[in-house]
Amino acid sequence: MHTVRAIAVFIENPLDSSRLLTVRRPDDDEDLPGVWGLPATSLRDNESVEAAAHRLGTRKLGVNVTLGTMLAEDSQERATQHLSMSLYAATLDATSPELPESDDQIDGSTYYTDWQWGLLESLSQGAQMGSLCCQLALQDNSTESM
Repeated sequence: MHTVRAIAVFIENPLDSSRLLTVRRPDDDEDLPGVWGLPATSLRDNESVEAAAHRLGTRKLGVNVTLGTMLAEDSQERATQHLSMSLYAATLDATSPELPESDDQIDGSTYYTDWQWGLLESLSQGAQMGSLCCQLALQDNSTESM
């Protein structure tokens, strides 16, 4: 079983710190169909976390993402891989993301169907379904006081 390294980002709404950027996975997603979670991406071979965050921002959110401090990390066994994920505080260079159109989704990445400024508690369903990024956000006490 191979290991996949990934990052997720915790982005507070700049106008209301009680809300964070949540994204919805497509209904045909093989791991977490239709689940609301945090923006995340797998790292490519020899890719830095900063480069992955840049790719996550520009390709999946349509904006630049700037990483802050690492908040939490953990791993989980999935059916075909060992997932190792780090959760980072981050900011956007815009007031909101601009999700790409579906015809731009040709690189094998999971693209999101919707986004919202949600409450931390909105990640509970994803955490229960096995979303590691949701679990990390909910277990990390420091995200509640960011």
